[in-house]
Amino acid sequence: HSDGSVRTVELTPVPLTVAGESYLCGFLRDLSELEQTAAALAEQEARFRHLSRLAPVGILETDAQGRVTFVNDRWCELAGMPADQVIGGDWAQSLHPDDARRLEQAWARAAAEDSELRIDCRLQRPSGPPVWVSAAAIPLAGPDGTPGGFLATVTDITSYKQTESRRERLLADQRRARR
Repeated sequence: HSDGSVRTVELTPVPLTVAGESYLCGFLRDLSELEQTAAALAEQEARFRHLSRLAPVGILETDAQGRVTFVNDRWCELAGMPADQVIGGDWAQSLHPDDARRLEQAWARAAAEDSELRIDCRLQRPSGPPVWVSAAAIPLAGPDGTPGGFLATVTDITSYKQTESRRERLLADQRRARR
């Protein structure tokens, strides 16, 4: 470039024959902005991946059909499933059977209303006890503005639920003792 900067270009050569003479015409397309945009996008993607790896909450993303497109390590830990068993599958596969219908209905309502969802439910691990989580999900817009899926977080609240259950039992015991 005249200022000394380097630009990435794409050259498209076009052979031409005019009045029996052969010529070569070249079209140059400047790809610098495209490269800069791709680099910025890759940097944002890397930042998101690092943030999701460090987050103390489980993170899950779905496409518009409800298929899982991303889970972080914490989500895999809470659900007791490796990412390769989850990616491409149905997000509801990790739910406790007693919570699945209620959560699927709430999820469908949130999707229809394009609204945030907040709910407590259990994740059923393939082995071991279920994990109580506080789930929050927000709808994601696709490139054309139509629904593009959901981004969800889950926070382990098992200890809180266990404490709450003990408290309820103690209160019930007190009421019985008073009678």
